Amino acid sequence: MTGFGSAAYNGAECAVTAEARSVNNRYLSLKVRLPGLLTSMESQIDSIVRQRLSRGTVELFVRLEMKNQALTWTINDKRLKDYARAAKKLTREKGVADDQPTAAELLSLPGVVESREKRTVPAPIVRIVADTVNRCVERLAKARRSEGRRMATAIGKRLRLLERLVGRVRRRAPRSDKARMKRLKARVDELLEGQQKLKTDDPSLQREIAFLADRSDITEELDRLESHFKQFAETLSTGGPIGRALDFLIQEMGREINTIGSKASDVQITQSVILSKAELEKIREQVQNIE
Repeated sequence: MTGFGSAAYNGAECAVTAEARSVNNRYLSLKVRLPGLLTSMESQIDSIVRQRLSRGTVELFVRLEMKNQALTWTINDKRLKDYARAAKKLTREKGVADDQPTAAELLSLPGVVESREKRTVPAPIVRIVADTVNRCVERLAKARRSEGRRMATAIGKRLRLLERLVGRVRRRAPRSDKARMKRLKARVDELLEGQQKLKTDDPSLQREIAFLADRSDITEELDRLESHFKQFAETLSTGGPIGRALDFLIQEMGREINTIGSKASDVQITQSVILSKAELEKIREQVQNIE
């Protein structure tokens, strides 16, 4: 599911900004980008996101600015000696005037003086960062919930259309059964033409014909489909993460529709099955993006 959320804190000790955005994905793929000072918080921030989100490709950016932070300055002795040796070499080998650089000049050379920031973040600032990320992810989740409600409405419309298509199959099924039985008997009469030992009204043959007709019966598949429709609608109306449950129900619906298609020999039922498959695939694509 797509969405965006952000949060910020600006106080005397620090300034923190957090931004999160997500796009559709069947699973949760999380990318967290933190400044060097916050690398120790990566697992904590990862946990904050996973507590609220279970699907989507999520990118989270966190920025931290420390205020009034004392800096310590050190002299890089090795770099300073390297510069001094280079100066003597120029004097000895190149005939450069033997003017000794002043201390100020030496200190101004690149890399001689280094600043070292404190590399640990105080506990109060860790809490501020965690709270800011928390608010950011909550706003992202809120945006995703809003989109989810709109998607649920669209999926509900497609589900009702699918129910109508299956209802059309159920109404057609008895007529199809009679036509199939009639064709079976006609075919048996054709095969037995000229045979005196067995007639189409023979009980054993009648049982075989009934068995063949029963194998083509789609009543059970239709009953299970209607049960899946009801469960799907109930799940869609509940709160919390439901994407994986809907995925499973769609898989079961597809199995029943495929079975009906393989059993049916009626043109109208076949047409309804084809339309049902197309509609179910559209629902599947939308459900894969639901939390």
